[in-house]
Amino acid sequence: MTTRELTELVPADGVGRVFAAVAAVLAEAGRVEVDGFGSFELVRRRPRAARNPRTGERIDVPARTVVRFKPARELRGRAAARE
Repeated sequence: MTTRELTELVPADGVGRVFAAVAAVLAEAGRVEVDGFGSFELVRRRPRAARNPRTGERIDVPARTVVRFKPARELRGRAAARE
């Protein structure tokens, strides 16, 4: 399915409202589960040292919070069926 086909099926304002709701709950509770689709979770990454690949210089990467997505078993099964 192309982006155009998806846009025709689901109104853009509806999709935007869904993502806004997921973001709001995620910010408040730290975890959102969507049955049959997967779960979104806030995860804290520790600070770490990295290297600039161009210069080899050491860079300190600060701690930060990121969103992790884990697909549901049903979604993984559908994706595997496409192979």
